[in-house]
Amino acid sequence: MLPIVWLIPTRDEESAIGETLSRIPPEHSVFVMDSSIDRTAQVSAEYGAKVVRVEEVGKGIAVKRGLEVIREAVEGDAIVVMVDGDGTYDPRDHVEMIRQLDAHIGMVIGNRFHNPQNGSFSWSHLIANRVLTRLANTRFGVRLMDVLSGFKVFRLKSINPTMLRSDGFDTEIDFLHCILKHGLEVLNAPINYRSRDGSRSKIRVRDGLDILHRILF
Repeated sequence: MLPIVWLIPTRDEESAIGETLSRIPPEHSVFVMDSSIDRTAQVSAEYGAKVVRVEEVGKGIAVKRGLEVIREAVEGDAIVVMVDGDGTYDPRDHVEMIRQLDAHIGMVIGNRFHNPQNGSFSWSHLIANRVLTRLANTRFGVRLMDVLSGFKVFRLKSINPTMLRSDGFDTEIDFLHCILKHGLEVLNAPINYRSRDGSRSKIRVRDGLDILHRILF
């Protein structure tokens, strides 16, 4: 079986990253791409993660750097589990997600709408996610319930880094586009999803507009 490597982009998640890392099997390699000004890096290191400092802020920037680091660290192919480090996802859900990967399925995205905790979505984020997912389904010819989830699994060689153009949260659309360009399918898998503890979502209106632009163009 291919090695399993975790890619976790973080920015100021010192209160949540420990719980996230504690739920990852100890035999898996974990890379935390960190642009924080708090103690996220120190906490991550205490849990055995390999922490890479990313000076520029932006999820897309962190993800692209993370894939470069993983390609340097791994010989051949690997299964990459990418998850946000904000404590809203349960890493233990990766088992079922990986089970669905095969020769034709290039990426499995966790479906946050399967079992969301009460209050995990604000009404504005819920509506935006639904609208953007529907537009992406139409644009790319897929039938997904959630395209913007921050929890996904894919094979390392299925992602062409040169196709990852986005520096922000619209990187989720880059991944979808990249996998489909390889002639592979994308599936949703049920996951658990909960609200952030003590902090607001980092996604703002501008990020939603960037995602919309990336879907359309």
